[in-house]
Amino acid sequence: MIEVKSRQGEARLRLSRILEPPPLETGSEWVDRYRYTDDGSKYFLSTAEYQRAPMDAVTNPDVEEVVIMASVQTMKTEVILNTIGYYAHREPCNIMWAMPNLDMAKNISKSRLEPMFDNSPELQDLLSDKRTRDSNNSLAFKKFPGGFLILSGANSPASFSSWPIRVALGDEVDRWGKLIKGEGDILLLFRKRTTRFTHNRKIVLVSSPTDRESSRIYPAFKATNQQYFYVPCSHCNGYQVLKFPNLQFDYDEEAIREFTAIDDVQQADAEEFEWRKKAIAEHIHAYFICEHCGAAIEHEDKYEMVRSGDWRARYPHIVKRQGYHIWQAYSPFVSWAETAAEFLYANGLPDRMRVFVNTVLGELYEERGQRIEDAPLMSRCERYPERLPSKIEVITCGVDVQGDRLEVELIGWAADGENWSLDYQVLWGNTALYDKRSTDKDEVYKQLYPLFERRYIREDGVILTVDAVGMDTGFNTDCVYDFCEVAGKLHRVFAMKGASTSLRGPLYKQSRAGTRRLKLWIIDGDTAKNTVLERLSIEPGLRGSAHWPVSEAYGRAYFLGLTAEEKRTRGEVKTWVKVRERNEPVDTRVYAYAAMKILSPAWGQIKRQKIEDVVAGKLLEIITPDEEAVPSTPKKLAVKRVKKLKFSKRR
Repeated sequence: MIEVKSRQGEARLRLSRILEPPPLETGSEWVDRYRYTDDGSKYFLSTAEYQRAPMDAVTNPDVEEVVIMASVQTMKTEVILNTIGYYAHREPCNIMWAMPNLDMAKNISKSRLEPMFDNSPELQDLLSDKRTRDSNNSLAFKKFPGGFLILSGANSPASFSSWPIRVALGDEVDRWGKLIKGEGDILLLFRKRTTRFTHNRKIVLVSSPTDRESSRIYPAFKATNQQYFYVPCSHCNGYQVLKFPNLQFDYDEEAIREFTAIDDVQQADAEEFEWRKKAIAEHIHAYFICEHCGAAIEHEDKYEMVRSGDWRARYPHIVKRQGYHIWQAYSPFVSWAETAAEFLYANGLPDRMRVFVNTVLGELYEERGQRIEDAPLMSRCERYPERLPSKIEVITCGVDVQGDRLEVELIGWAADGENWSLDYQVLWGNTALYDKRSTDKDEVYKQLYPLFERRYIREDGVILTVDAVGMDTGFNTDCVYDFCEVAGKLHRVFAMKGASTSLRGPLYKQSRAGTRRLKLWIIDGDTAKNTVLERLSIEPGLRGSAHWPVSEAYGRAYFLGLTAEEKRTRGEVKTWVKVRERNEPVDTRVYAYAAMKILSPAWGQIKRQKIEDVVAGKLLEIITPDEEAVPSTPKKLAVKRVKKLKFSKRR
């Protein structure tokens, strides 16, 4: 290291670095020589050999654009960091690193960028000391001899103005959005920052994809030479791309059941998700099937396979735009068993499966719930046995209120989200009339009580009750409030109202019904429908799938109502809209689902009475079922009364 005795000498040294032509050194060679990691250890591309070619592309004078469409934990951020290090050291110039928002940019600057400069000896002297509060070295702006690095947020128009940029790094571009109000297409604005350097600019775009309609990385990748990473089979040496359908895994279903309970899966945060993934992976043996010889390729062979792999382009004649697609199976940091665990964790849950496809497979997510047809669902109606499946642990009821009727559905739920529709009824009457003191059983609201008091028998002899009711309060609100207050003394009745705007994540939030003491549950309709309606397409018998009985109640009118909505894009927001007037079966299912979620059952721990005990007269006195309380299919048992079950809510 040269010791500089004066500011003048330091200036001359900086000038010499700027004027000195860069050595004949590729990007990958620079990384292997000079890059150090966040924890101060030496960085070697051989750890993830597939990073080598993209690094050479970003320093190749014949290449203008590099596009990486990849899953998480593969190479996206590392390629950007390595590119910054190379250009700051070897070809100092104006660099911009754009992320979805400025807060994210500042966080990654502090956690990843600054440690790289601090720990890499050749980069340490390029930035001024952070402790001096020098504006030339802040989280969002770093000046070095011959150039600077600006970190920006794509949500701010000012971020992309006034800066001529030679190296433009677009990070997670599918999370940018498409337009800046009054400015136009955000990705086009980003590219325009490089117009002054058309002879030697570099544009690097990296992202996990989203869906076909909104993705920015997918069309950018399609415009490149489209490279995929081929690895040799450890048995026959035949080269192939690792494909998810070829990933096979054996597992103990009972051992992983508690880790994949559908209700817990949907509520798990990121930390718990990682814990669950590793817990599931311990019970999985995952391996790839060679597409050439059919042999099982074990995970322990992966490291040598990746070291011997190479990139192969679909369109090798395209040189100016280099594109790379890779997914989690190649990553040295994630086992194949963990990848299989993530699939099992997400399977049957549309929102989780979207995350899996985008961030694990690095592929576009194709919406299954865009439009659901009625005929295929109706054809799935089945004759239920006399007793319900033992998987059913909870029964909830959804009530939709119209001016002249109530529409009601009873649904049984299993821990893995599989569900059985039990009955659907239309109760006619004026919903604007309700008298708490009246004994008139013909009042439409009072016709609900026999439904709330239903008893069903499971095949293992357990007696099931209606555990909770979700009731719409959006029509004739005061009458519904009155009924909920009275009925709530005998049954769990949740008064519900659709949210006027998105709750941005949660399915529901708790409120108050005006000045009353009644709790009001605000339900995010789109969030609920994303789950309820998209699950309708799941094949019978799988997690989250739905069943319907052969019954007059479940005829063409019901299924036309259940499929009366489709998902459409309005601006940049996707929402469910009615394509037919009658959609009450959608609403009743949403209310029943929301009631189950609010109930938050302790799956597998709910204590129930058995029919054998009842028949023996030990617990409850049998009463003769009447026609109103117990329809003929499936068989049910009516009882006088039963204590409310205790449901423990997980926190």
